[in-house]
Amino acid sequence: MTEPGAAGARTAPDEHGAPEGAARQVPRAPGACRIEQTTRLLCVAADALTEAHWVQSAAERLAATRLATLRTAAAVLAARGRPGSTGAGARPTDAWRVLVTVAPELGEWASYFEHADRHPPRDVRGVDDLLRAGEDFLITAATTVGLPAPSLPALLVPVEMSSMPVVPGELRADPGEDEITGQAS
Repeated sequence: MTEPGAAGARTAPDEHGAPEGAARQVPRAPGACRIEQTTRLLCVAADALTEAHWVQSAAERLAATRLATLRTAAAVLAARGRPGSTGAGARPTDAWRVLVTVAPELGEWASYFEHADRHPPRDVRGVDDLLRAGEDFLITAATTVGLPAPSLPALLVPVEMSSMPVVPGELRADPGEDEITGQAS
């Protein structure tokens, strides 16, 4: 007779069918990894939007907002899966185009952010508007995939106009405004 726990000893199974003392793996529901990944991406997007609220420059706010919107799109893609081929074996590589394929109901958001990527705002108000749109997109995307939206801050720290890059020849709202500081000349 062998001792319990000795090499080669057989032990009675527990109520789940695993040998006594054996490490059991908890089964995961189908899609559990996908839900975890989607939730993580939504939270990371919310963190980037929170950072955008607190940065000191409009350029940093723009960068954090763009990152957040791309992570939000990635969360939807993680939840919905990858699209099939779009013809002749080609796959769209732009996140916004893929989003339209996978979640057509978010097509207007995809168009808006794709346009914002190509033509970024040139003033603080435009950056703040993009940030607010990013918040709305996060909430809409979370609802679309059936998850609660992460909480977002209400306070927006003001940033200075001078922190935006100046584009030569860009029209200003006020012709008497200094291009660099945004103040009256």
